[in-house]
Amino acid sequence: MQIAQQIKTLSELRHKGPVWFIEHFLQFKGKPFRLYKFQRSIAENIDFLREKIAIRKGRQVGGSLLVAALIVYYAISLPFLTAIIVSKTKDQASLISAYVRQFIQTSALKDLVDPKRTTVLDLHLLNQSKVITRSAGMVKGDTLRGHSVQGNGFLVFDESAFISGDAIRNTYYSAAGNCGIIHVSTPYRPVGAFYDACNSPRFKQFHIPCKVSPRITSDDIAFWRDDMPASKFANEVLADFSQGEDAVFAPELIDAAIDDNLPLWPGPFQGDKDKTYVYSLDPSRIGCDKWALTIGNLQDGTLSIEANHAWVGTQNESDYCDLTDNPETILNDILKYHKQRDFHCTKFYVDQTTNEYFGWRLQNKYLLPVESVIWSASKKEKLISHLHTVLQTGRLKIPNADAIRRELLSYAFDWQRMKDYEERKLYLSGEDDWVSSLAMISQAISVKKEFNFKDILVWR
Repeated sequence: MQIAQQIKTLSELRHKGPVWFIEHFLQFKGKPFRLYKFQRSIAENIDFLREKIAIRKGRQVGGSLLVAALIVYYAISLPFLTAIIVSKTKDQASLISAYVRQFIQTSALKDLVDPKRTTVLDLHLLNQSKVITRSAGMVKGDTLRGHSVQGNGFLVFDESAFISGDAIRNTYYSAAGNCGIIHVSTPYRPVGAFYDACNSPRFKQFHIPCKVSPRITSDDIAFWRDDMPASKFANEVLADFSQGEDAVFAPELIDAAIDDNLPLWPGPFQGDKDKTYVYSLDPSRIGCDKWALTIGNLQDGTLSIEANHAWVGTQNESDYCDLTDNPETILNDILKYHKQRDFHCTKFYVDQTTNEYFGWRLQNKYLLPVESVIWSASKKEKLISHLHTVLQTGRLKIPNADAIRRELLSYAFDWQRMKDYEERKLYLSGEDDWVSSLAMISQAISVKKEFNFKDILVWR
């Protein structure tokens, strides 16, 4: 009876609003939680249940903490509510969840937790509200079955600048409807669902640079300005989107190559038996790397990417890659495109720089027309230069896929390490599997010499 009365009382106090509730009931690190001025302003002008919201924030300004406090307010004061937190990785998704649990466990609200149904990922309360935490890679399939937020709940995408649009769309389809949608993130590249939300008239937008936080001084900001690369300073301190230093591919070049009519991952993709196709495969070289397959149709001198597929090892999380540790699974999936889905392969570029297994199997077992690619320094120079050229001349069309666009935008020259090389530029390594796959498949396109991307040399 005492718990039932407490639930009723807290529900009745909901009308006092989130600021009053948070500062009267929540504690953080053993002290009453007091909101900063900018946090208070956001809390007073936000409705998680009905609005679409984009919070663009600097690092360490207290954005995730504010979101966690607001989640507690709604979950405690509104019975039968469902809140779903989605982020790129399990660690980030559990960060907000940890804040939520800390707020509840260190306050008078701790008796409202339902210990029988609460798990590591799911927090259940005795008023029948629940807070569900998922990583983007866990959203695939039926992991949100039974957790609809329609009509009485909301979705929170934490650090959504780093979540692919595919994962966000999957979440919408799995659980969303007439509900609040909250994107909160430090900005990154000008691409993806978070960038779109920050520029959409359908979203209420909040901009929180580091300078608004009382915890961060002008000396801190001056130090970061001198110490950080300009793009990182723009992202993490100014809370602005940036392309990145010395990008190889300009945003307008990538935008011009986007064809919204081309299909997006995940498939299944279906080819055309009357067409012929070119393939390229960038195999994984290390455990966290992915295999990237690109399939394109060359017609009238223009190559259109009509299918792409990616795989990664099961020790990883991914919101768009298939998980497997078995190379034969990948080879069988590739063969299905050629034999069962009408993507008849006429040429197959395969990176065999460190691993000849895939190329050998594709050629000798499956009898596909493999052309080996070895990524030497000079070959990388030619391939990246050629990819730039075919983009520049409008000869390559790519799908509007966040993962591909993000890699192209992030691909850059490393001027910092070029001081000793004078005339040579060094391409950055990292997550560039789609760039490599596109560079290989673009060899199917011939261009006149006058369009060559001149004066590009590369060390590797």
